[in-house]
Amino acid sequence: KNRAVNKIKNPNEFNDKEIKTLHFKENNIHDFAFFADKKWCVAMEEVILPSGKAVMAYAFDTIYEEARSGVKYIKKTLVYLSAHVGEYPYNTAKSCTGALEAGAGMEYPTVTIVGQQHEAEVVHEIGHNWFYGIFGTNERRYPWMDEGINTFYQLEICSEQESGVIKKVIKKMIGNNFEYNEESLQWLLGEINSSRAEDVPVTLHSTAYSVPNYGALVYYRTALNMMYLRSYLGNDIFEASMKYYYDTWHHKHPLPGDLKNCFEKISGKNLSWFFDGMINETQNYDLAITKILKEDKNEELEIHLKNNSGKAIAIPIKMSSSTNSRIFWIEPFTHDTIIHIHNIGYSKVELNDKPYFVETRVNNNYYFLNKHLHKSKPLQLRPAIGLENKYHRTVFFIPVSGRNAFNKYMLGVAFYNSTLIRKKLEYLVAPLYSFEKGNINGYANISYTFMPRTAIINTWNLGIKGAKFNSRYNSYSPFVYVRMQPYLQFNFTRPTNASRLERFVRLDFTRILQKKESADDSLFNDNNTNYLNLQYSFDHKTLLNPYKFKIMMEKNLGNKVNDYVKLSVKAQFKLSYDNPKKRLAIDFFAGKVFYNETNADAFYDFYLSGENPTHDYKFWYAIPNRDPQVKTQIFNEQGGVRTNVLGFHTSGLGATLRFRSQIPFTDLIRPYVDFGSYQGLQKEHQVKFFYTSGISLVILEDAIEINFPLAFIHKYDIAGNTNYEVNKSFQFAQSKTLNNIVSLNNIRYWETVTILLNLDKLNPIYWVRNFPLGK
Repeated sequence: KNRAVNKIKNPNEFNDKEIKTLHFKENNIHDFAFFADKKWCVAMEEVILPSGKAVMAYAFDTIYEEARSGVKYIKKTLVYLSAHVGEYPYNTAKSCTGALEAGAGMEYPTVTIVGQQHEAEVVHEIGHNWFYGIFGTNERRYPWMDEGINTFYQLEICSEQESGVIKKVIKKMIGNNFEYNEESLQWLLGEINSSRAEDVPVTLHSTAYSVPNYGALVYYRTALNMMYLRSYLGNDIFEASMKYYYDTWHHKHPLPGDLKNCFEKISGKNLSWFFDGMINETQNYDLAITKILKEDKNEELEIHLKNNSGKAIAIPIKMSSSTNSRIFWIEPFTHDTIIHIHNIGYSKVELNDKPYFVETRVNNNYYFLNKHLHKSKPLQLRPAIGLENKYHRTVFFIPVSGRNAFNKYMLGVAFYNSTLIRKKLEYLVAPLYSFEKGNINGYANISYTFMPRTAIINTWNLGIKGAKFNSRYNSYSPFVYVRMQPYLQFNFTRPTNASRLERFVRLDFTRILQKKESADDSLFNDNNTNYLNLQYSFDHKTLLNPYKFKIMMEKNLGNKVNDYVKLSVKAQFKLSYDNPKKRLAIDFFAGKVFYNETNADAFYDFYLSGENPTHDYKFWYAIPNRDPQVKTQIFNEQGGVRTNVLGFHTSGLGATLRFRSQIPFTDLIRPYVDFGSYQGLQKEHQVKFFYTSGISLVILEDAIEINFPLAFIHKYDIAGNTNYEVNKSFQFAQSKTLNNIVSLNNIRYWETVTILLNLDKLNPIYWVRNFPLGK
C-alpha cells in the first residue's frame, strides 16, 4: 500500500533478512501462481461492476504510469465481460509485469503476468478469468473454447491500434483496400495457410497445431467465426446465449457440445452447420451466384445460388445500390438454392462480404445487375506485392533486370497473379529485352494446384516452366536455347497437423532446343535433347536436428549414343550442438551412371566436386556465364565437394561425405571438411580417395557462399600398381603456382576458390511466394 501511495519504488526499503509469512485464500479456482519483485510500484482502483459489486484491481510495474494503464485495462475488461457474459465472482484482479522470454502473457485465476501493461495483452489475460478460469474448460484438449472465444471478446473490448508507422507499412504492402488491425492481420495469416492447404480445423488438441496455425486459427479464426455466428443470430440472441452458457456451466468444466446446446436452446435453431461444420472441419467453402432473373411485374429478383463445397452453411447476401445497402441472411443450404428479394434499385449483389470464414474462390461471389457482363470485374495492374482487390482481377508486376555473359544487360517486367495468398491457377511471365542481342528472352511458369487433402495426398501440382536465353557451347559456338519443362508433383499429407515433415514425388520432362546463332557456324549443329527426371524428397524440418534426403533418377530420351540412366541419393543431417541456430551440417551423396554405350560422353557423369555452369545441361538454373572455361561458380546438387581442383566426375559409383560447422559468435565463417571416393576419372585411373578442407564464407546460406580451401589430398593408382599421392597444405594468403597437383596440372590457389551462387533464391518473387510462417 505504501508503494501505491508514494508511487516511487525504493528496492532498499526491504530488509533481505526479514522474514514474512503471507496467507492467500480463494474459492473456486483450479490453478494458482505467485509473483513478487522489489522494483514494482503498484496502482490500484476499486471497480464497480454493473450489479454494484466492488472488485479491487491491482497492476504491478516498475513504472507507475504503466501500472496506472494496467488498472484502466483491468477495469475495462471486468465491466464489459461482467455485463455481456457473466459477473466476475472474485474480489480482486491483478496484472503483473514480468520477464517473459517465451513471449506474450500467462494467466491464472485472479492474477496474470504480462510482458507490458498494453491494452490487448492485459485485456486478453484478464479475460482468461472467464475462459479457462470460471468455466474451467480443458484448454489443452479444446483450446478454441479458451483462447478462441477469449480472443473474440478481446477484439470487442480493445480500442487501441498499432502505431502509425506500422499501419502505413502494412497498408503499403498489402493494399489500401485492406483495413489494418490485429484481427485482419491474423486473418491474413490464416488465409495464407489456407491457400497453401496447410490449415486445419480450430477444434483440435493444442499439440496438433504448428506454430503459425495455433495463433492464426485457434485464436483468430475462432474469433472471426464467433463474429460470424453473432452476425447470423443477431447481437441480442448471441449475448443471451453466452449468458445462459455462463449461468449453466460456470465452474463446471463444459465440453463443446454443452456450448452448442446452450446456443441452440436460446436461439431455437439447429446450429450443427456451425459447431459440427464450420469450426470442426477445414474451411474450404466455395459459394457462388450462378444467375439472377428479374421479373418486371413486381421488380422481384430471383437469385440462384450454388454451394460447390457441399457443406451446409448459412450465408449473408448483400444487396447494394449507389445510396444504400442491406444484408439478408440465407438459412443453411448444402448444394443449390433459390431466393427471392424485392428489388429497390439494387445494382450489385454480393455473398459473404466480410471475411469471417475461408472461401477457396471469391470471384464468383459478385453479380452486377446493371452490366451486360454481370460477373465481370475490371483488370487492375498493381506493382510489387499485395492482396488482390476483390472487386478487380489483379495482375501484379515488378521491374526485373538481368545480365549474363552472352545477352549482356537485359531489362523487363515480371507479371504474376498471386503473392502471399496462393491461387489454384497461377502464372508468372517475365520477358527481358537484351540490349546486346536485340532479342526478347526471359522465363515463364504456369501451374494449377489440386487440393484433394486426403490421408495420403494433400495437394498436387500440374504445370510447365519455360526459359529462353543465349549461351555458348565452346569458345567459338554461340547459340540460343529454349527450355520447356512440364512437371507433375504430388505433395504428401503430413503424419500429424503439427508435423514439420514435407514429402513429395515430382516428375519433370525437360526438352531443350538449341539453335546456333549464325548459319555460318560449322562447329555447332542445331539439336534437341530430352530428359526425364523422377525425384522423391523427404524433409523433416524439426527445430532440433533436422534432416532430409532425396532419391533421384534421370533418363536421357531419344539419344542412342548417350543413352543412360542416373541414380543417386543425397542426404543432409544438421546436428544442433549449442542451440538450434548452431549446427554441424553433415551431407552425404552417392550416385552411379548406367550407360548403354561404352563410348558415351562423360558430359553426363556425376560430378563429385561442385558442379560448374557447364554441367547444367538441362538449363534448370540461372547462371551468369555458361562458358565452359568458367569453373568458379558451383552448384550443390550432386557431390558438392567445395574444392573444384579437377572437376572430379565418374560414370561408376561415387560418393562424398561433407562436414561443415557453425561456430560461436558468427555465422559468416564456417570451417568445412569434405571426403570423396569414386571410380573412372580416366580409363587408366582407379580413384581410391580424396579429401579437402577449408573455410566457407556464408553470406546467405545455400544462395551466396565462397569456399577457400586450406588443405587437399588426392590418392589413386595410375596405369597399374604405381601409387601416386598428393598431400599439400594451402595457406590462405598463398598466390604462387602450386605445381604438379596431378602430374600435368598447373593450378593457382585462386583457381581452387569456389563460389556457390544460387540466383533463383535471390529472386524477390521467390521470397514472396515462399514467405516463411514458422512451421
